Amino acid sequence: MSRSGDCVALPAVRCVSGSTGCRIEDIRLTTADRLANCIALCCIVSWRISWLTILRRQFPTASPAAVFTETERILLDHSMPSNRRNAPRNIAFYMTAVARLGGYLDRSSDAPPGTTVLWRGFTRLADLIEGFQTANPGTSPPCG
Repeated sequence: MSRSGDCVALPAVRCVSGSTGCRIEDIRLTTADRLANCIALCCIVSWRISWLTILRRQFPTASPAAVFTETERILLDHSMPSNRRNAPRNIAFYMTAVARLGGYLDRSSDAPPGTTVLWRGFTRLADLIEGFQTANPGTSPPCG
């Protein structure tokens, strides 16, 4: 790849990583094609995290079935502290549960969770799902 190609690709990588916390700059890709594929994938994931952040803020009472599979909802239900388990099961509840997995403290004075804690939370949720499926081989993998 030419030097001018490096200058074009690197700012895009930093833009994606700066908005979501995915640390894409730590990935050492050797070819331009691999870098382009990685940027494309991270752009899609970054968009989804941003969309879910806005969805939670604009429509907190929406149904979580549009975003989370049944397995994800069950695991998130169990991840919440006992004093929060009586809350209504809407999109805000499950997005807060994901954010808590990512390090969000969920204090009454805290602002709504942002993209970085949601990214970390979804990463941790993916690990929980994989562990659940390994422990329960008869379950089908979640879609989405």
